Amino acid sequence: MDIKFDYNFYFKKDEWSEDDIIELFDYDQHYRAISLGHNVKDAAIKFVGYAQRLRQLIRASINTGKLKYCRHGGLPYGAGENVYYFDPLVIIKWALDKQLPLPQPVLYWYDQQSKPKPKEVPPYLDTTHPLHSKELKIAIETWEAVLQAKPGKPKTGSRKQLIENWLKTHHNELSNAAFERITLMSNPDGPGGAPKTE
Repeated sequence: MDIKFDYNFYFKKDEWSEDDIIELFDYDQHYRAISLGHNVKDAAIKFVGYAQRLRQLIRASINTGKLKYCRHGGLPYGAGENVYYFDPLVIIKWALDKQLPLPQPVLYWYDQQSKPKPKEVPPYLDTTHPLHSKELKIAIETWEAVLQAKPGKPKTGSRKQLIENWLKTHHNELSNAAFERITLMSNPDGPGGAPKTE
């Protein structure tokens, strides 16, 4: 008997209820046991026992402040209990910290969601653009590396020296003319740069 379990149904949700979590986390122990031909009744009994223990663990972590929930559904489960909803990334991290067994699709999805999203490249920095300017890209890189943190003006000279030092270290392939153009463009203390303050 082949059991098809639709993980995507859960991965599309912004919040998981406790029942969602129990179904997802218990797939290996319950649904796979059935698919391998194990006794359905025995699998169901094990599932109920696991569900109760997992729910108790979730509630205990909520009560001690170690697990944050998104909202309290207020819908009766029976025995006066209420539904809790969780951010999927929060509950999976909690489960990993507790060393609970998680199905591979859940772990894979969590890994993909946890990776930092690639930074979108603006058109003027896109090296594949037909009108891409290498010097403009280097000038912006220079400003971000040297000036974004608002370095103080040296006691003698200007911030031009900081720019020149960075360019020599990171772009020593520049021609003298390109070096001068980028330095002039990036220097806030030169003509056309930052206005003087009193």
